Amino acid sequence: MRLKAIALAVSVSWHALAAQAPDGYYLGPEAVLPDTLYARELTATFSVRIDRTTGNSSDARLIATAERSFPTRETIQSAAASTTTPVLLRRLVKAAEAPGDRWWWDEVDLVWTPFAVTGLAVSYYMSRIEERSRGRNPFGNEPHGGALGYTARVEPPPDGADSTVHAVVRQTLTWYYHCGPICAMGFKHERVVEFDREGRPIRVVGDGRPSVWMS
Repeated sequence: MRLKAIALAVSVSWHALAAQAPDGYYLGPEAVLPDTLYARELTATFSVRIDRTTGNSSDARLIATAERSFPTRETIQSAAASTTTPVLLRRLVKAAEAPGDRWWWDEVDLVWTPFAVTGLAVSYYMSRIEERSRGRNPFGNEPHGGALGYTARVEPPPDGADSTVHAVVRQTLTWYYHCGPICAMGFKHERVVEFDREGRPIRVVGDGRPSVWMS
């Protein structure tokens, strides 16, 4: 009986969070990230730059909510449904089996690529760039390096936006890693989360299969 009560409480809590988010999304866990401009040279060839500067507590709440807006696994699986390339299909199966609040699309060069720019995604890339800066090149003996960049900004609604949109949070995530003269991978992924006057997220634009370049 106690287990049933716990399961019911978890279910009610999840549905309450989902009710505060747009269709196909839910509000997941919050990641601990720097509040203002954070720039750090990890080594001569590795760097991190994060800018979540806000002018007031209201902006800070909007950014935090945007970073907690996760697509449901069904949303990601729906985006993957048109995939026919065997190699990518295998990667997507592996990605779907990984536990946790999913923000990732697939794995390339031992790194998840982003489907959604969430706080947990930023935290993951911070850990990965720091980890690689401390270790040897996992793909050979060539010198290696990389950079992580993330910005989150509160902006007024753009011209022509729906009248229910009171503000938007624009998030931009960039990753670059090179492991030799002909060995590199990078991406730039951007999303916009639209909010109503009460600070509720009502629409997410930009989530989807990332455009990843390799050499």
